[in-house]
Amino acid sequence: MKTITILATAAVAAIATPAFAQDSNNHDVTITIQGSTPAKCNIAADDSTIILTGYDLTNDQGRVRNNVDQKVANALSGLNLKAWCNGARNGVAVSRSALITGNGNAVNGFNQAIVYDLNVLIDGATRDGAAFFDGTSDGPANGPGIGAGSGIAVPAFGPTGQGSKISFVTEPGTSVDAVSNGQGGAEVTRAVFNGSENNAARMVAGTYTGTVTLTLTPGN
Repeated sequence: MKTITILATAAVAAIATPAFAQDSNNHDVTITIQGSTPAKCNIAADDSTIILTGYDLTNDQGRVRNNVDQKVANALSGLNLKAWCNGARNGVAVSRSALITGNGNAVNGFNQAIVYDLNVLIDGATRDGAAFFDGTSDGPANGPGIGAGSGIAVPAFGPTGQGSKISFVTEPGTSVDAVSNGQGGAEVTRAVFNGSENNAARMVAGTYTGTVTLTLTPGN
């Protein structure tokens, strides 16, 4: 009641018209205020580069190791990646290029490219109600809510702090392969490499570089 009395007194003092001066009743008006915020997403990480320190990509025979994918997954998970999206139907896609040295193409029978696949997990995120996973084997621009998976709903996730924790694991049913055509390090589907795998050939010595790309697309 004290608050109402103060507001009424302020209104009388500010307007002070004869009609109000003669009216002893309070008059209330309710005003509706509307605003909006667009769908948004954000990703934060401690770093954007990983180096597999002390790890040899090849075995004692010079051929690609079959646990390269696990090593990459562990290193990515260690970057403390966090993400959030506030939209009702968001898109999430993860892709990777081949790990290559030179131009990625075989030289003198030796391979210069390695292809592997990963799954990404976002804590608290779901795809059509199930625990959320997306794999690199889908290729770039494809995933729940994006591209070929555009009909799959990914509701809002990461409501507090920097967002939900992101981790990576190996993708079931896929393997680590040496390929004779690394596609110049392009982000492509595994199908592109079919026929170019050559795990019998050894890898050229050198520094191998590739990328992993996580794309979040906000949607209402």
